[in-house]
Amino acid sequence: MPPSSNLRLRFFRVLDQIGPTLAMVAVWILFAAIGRDSSFATWPNTQTILLQTAVIGIAALGMTMIIISGGIDLSTGSLIALVSIVVALVLKHLLAGVDLEAEP
Repeated sequence: MPPSSNLRLRFFRVLDQIGPTLAMVAVWILFAAIGRDSSFATWPNTQTILLQTAVIGIAALGMTMIIISGGIDLSTGSLIALVSIVVALVLKHLLAGVDLEAEP
């Protein structure tokens, strides 16, 4: 095996492992550059992006286990949507009248 082929194979292995993270960082940099006058490149916004990405990541891990075990369940996306709506409604009902901005 020529050395250039071995180096290329290692590069693609590393890219497979860190590719999605690099893509997310590249998209963040793109939007931060586009919206210079906005508040996109702030820590609270970055936290929100990471938290929302975590939900999809956990669902993807669950789907990976299901597909590896031989079963294919296509209802996962609709189940996530249903649970999100139910949680939002329950939180709205439980927090009705609670001032979240008040200091303790």
